[in-house]
Amino acid sequence: MKRSHLAAFAAAGDALPAGACGEAPRPHRRLHVVRHSARTRIAVLPFADLSGDDRGADAFGVLLIANLACRPRLNVVSRNSSIRYKHSPATLFAIASELDADWVVDGSILQSGSEVQVLVQLLDATSARALMTRTFTGQADTMRRIRPEIAYAAADEIADAIVARRA
Repeated sequence: MKRSHLAAFAAAGDALPAGACGEAPRPHRRLHVVRHSARTRIAVLPFADLSGDDRGADAFGVLLIANLACRPRLNVVSRNSSIRYKHSPATLFAIASELDADWVVDGSILQSGSEVQVLVQLLDATSARALMTRTFTGQADTMRRIRPEIAYAAADEIADAIVARRA
């Protein structure tokens, strides 16, 4: 507690909480975090934009993370944790270990003329084996509008692949 809160306790004549003002602190039980096997931890790495404009790839990654996070059996690593691996030379195994991920989603976006391709891969973090690879295509002029639909479809396929693998 802050000192001003303690002063308010003392002024009111109330008993101070144990551990305050030099009293012996209450013994704390150590909390153990247990990972539940029913939830799979998944990290979405920053997508590579092979066309040179990272904004589209970053936006797609954010949408994909949001869509995956809605799945009750998936525990998705935050974008703030995974974004630091953008342009990183670290191996998939090192990244998965640092993020404590069972699965890693990786991909790229490529614009060629008026067509845009979004490649999404689901990789097993222990073997780097691709469990699912899917390419979504769309027209560049509609990509901003259909990007959420692609992210939703990709999240569905990723979740289905993980569930099928665990069955």
